[in-house]
Amino acid sequence: MDIVGLLVTLLVMGLVFYLVVWLIDWVAVPDPFNKVIKAIVGIVCVIYLLGILLGQAPPLRFWR
Repeated sequence: MDIVGLLVTLLVMGLVFYLVVWLIDWVAVPDPFNKVIKAIVGIVCVIYLLGILLGQAPPLRFWR
């Protein structure tokens, strides 16, 4: 994977994480569930990005 593809994937994952956190705050989920959902989404994003860096997960394809 080239550096541009990695950068685009990082930006998309960051945007998805931000939108999920914003949606959770906008809907006003109660506090314990709020933190659990944010932690799960964050862990999933980190695991996926580590998988891409190690070559184990398929990268996102936006072009070609």
